[in-house]
Amino acid sequence: MEPKNHDIEPYKILFPIGILCSVIGLSFWILFQSRMINFYPKESHGNLMYFGFLWTFIAGFLMTAVPKMMSSMAVTLAEISVAVSFSFLQIILTIRNETRLSSYLVLFQLLFLLFFLIRRFIISRKFPFAGFIFIPTALLLALSGAIIFITTGNRSLFLLLSGEAFVLNLILGLGSRLVPVISRLPNALLPHQNSNTKESFMSSIIFAILFNATYFMQALDLINLALIARTLIIAYALIKYFGLLKKPVKWTVVGVGLKITSTFLALGTLLSIPYFGYSLAGLHVLYIGGFVLITLLISTRVVLAHGGESLDYEISSKKVTAFIACLIMASLLRLLANTHSTSNLVLFSFLFFVAALVLWTIKMLKVETKNG
Repeated sequence: MEPKNHDIEPYKILFPIGILCSVIGLSFWILFQSRMINFYPKESHGNLMYFGFLWTFIAGFLMTAVPKMMSSMAVTLAEISVAVSFSFLQIILTIRNETRLSSYLVLFQLLFLLFFLIRRFIISRKFPFAGFIFIPTALLLALSGAIIFITTGNRSLFLLLSGEAFVLNLILGLGSRLVPVISRLPNALLPHQNSNTKESFMSSIIFAILFNATYFMQALDLINLALIARTLIIAYALIKYFGLLKKPVKWTVVGVGLKITSTFLALGTLLSIPYFGYSLAGLHVLYIGGFVLITLLISTRVVLAHGGESLDYEISSKKVTAFIACLIMASLLRLLANTHSTSNLVLFSFLFFVAALVLWTIKMLKVETKNG
C-alpha cells in the first residue's frame, strides 16, 4: 500500500542541498590554495559538483515533475528520504576525501532514479513526449560508466558517461519540451500535453542514437572526431528543438538566459576539442555556462510555478539578470585561465559562481517563505 501524499515536494528539500554541495565543492579549491587542506582536490571537487550538486538538482526536478508528466503516483516520503540520504552521504564521503567510495555511491544514486522512473512507467505505460526517451537513455549510459569505473577504475570514462553524457542527455531530452515553453516561443507545448506520434518517437530514438554514438567514439579514442560530431549534433538540436533562433512571443530575462546557456552548450563542447588547446577550460565552460546556468534557469520556473509565484517574475527580474551575468563571467574567466588552475582568474571565477548561487538562493527562499 502506497503512503499517503504529503505537502513537501522533493525540490523544496533537494534544491537547497544541491546549493550546499556546490558551495562545498568550490570551497575545496579555496582551502587547497590557502593550504588549509593537504590533498589535491581535483577528484573531490569533480565528484561533488557532478554527483552532489547536479545530481541533487536533477533528482529534485525529476521527482517533482515526472509523476505529473506521467500522470502517475506521487512521490513518497520514503523516496524523498532516500534521495536526501544519498545527497548527504555524497557530501560526507567527499569531505573525507573518500573519492573512490563516493564514486561507487553514484551507482546507487543512478539505480535509485531508474527505479523511481520504472515504478511510474509501470503504472502510466506511456512517455509524455518523444524527448522523454532521453531520460532512461541517460540513466542507462550513466550506469554503464559507473560499472566501468567499479570494474576497471577508469575515472575519465566514468566522468564522461556518468557525468557529462548523463547531464547532456537529460538537457537535450527534457529541454526539447521545457525550453520552448519557458522561453515563451510560439506554439510551444506544455510538458503534460501529448503530441506523441510514431514519427516523433522514431526521430527522437534516431537522434539519441546518433548523439550517444559520439561518446562511444570518444571511448574508442576518436576524440577530435567525436567532439566535432557532438558539437554539430548539439547545434542542430538547439536550433530545431530548443528554438534557439526563434523569436519568442514575449522576451523575458529567463528566455534570453536560455538562449545564452544553449550557446554555451555548443561552445563548451567545441572548445573541448584538443586541437584548440582549451580542453579543460572548454569543459568548465560547458559545465558553468551550460549545465549550471540551464539548471538554475529551469529550476527557477519549477520554484515559481510550484510556489504559486507569478511567472511575470521571469520577464525582467534583476536577480535573475544578475545571476545569469555572474555565471557568464564565471565561464569566461575560467576560459581565460585555461590550464592555470591556481591563477587569480580562477579565484574570481569561483567568486562569480558563488555570487550566482547566493542570488538564486535568496530569491527562491523568499518565494518558498512567502508561500510556505
